[in-house]
Amino acid sequence: MYDTLLVPVDGSDASDAAVDHALELATAFDAGLHFVFAVEVSPDSVARGVGGIDPTVAESLREEGEEVIAAHRETAMELELPCEHTIETGAPDEVIANAAENAGADAVVMGTHAREGLERELLGSTAERVLRGVDLPVLAVPPEK
Repeated sequence: MYDTLLVPVDGSDASDAAVDHALELATAFDAGLHFVFAVEVSPDSVARGVGGIDPTVAESLREEGEEVIAAHRETAMELELPCEHTIETGAPDEVIANAAENAGADAVVMGTHAREGLERELLGSTAERVLRGVDLPVLAVPPEK
């Protein structure tokens, strides 16, 4: 049913809950995992340098992504699950959609921050944008409470 599960990660509790769920699915279906981390360097998300985005901020975010992915890869390897990863710069929903296509993913397993009301309207939902942007099943996992 599933050969490759794409798992967007960002180090949040919601992301960690999604990884736990994806590990269980991958074990049950003998599937591989493909972790993806989006380095979002828009003017709204990071400090601007002279003439554009400060390159040290982008590099710091990329290093954070490498650390987050390394921890999850270690867990997957302990469970003898094959895994790959991607770290890309861009809007998270676009990075996730591209990674899903490039990895040949069968489904996306991602965390949701479960925002409601005005906060959801103002900040939007990456999970919703991914759901609309990919032609795959998307499993949205809420953070554990």
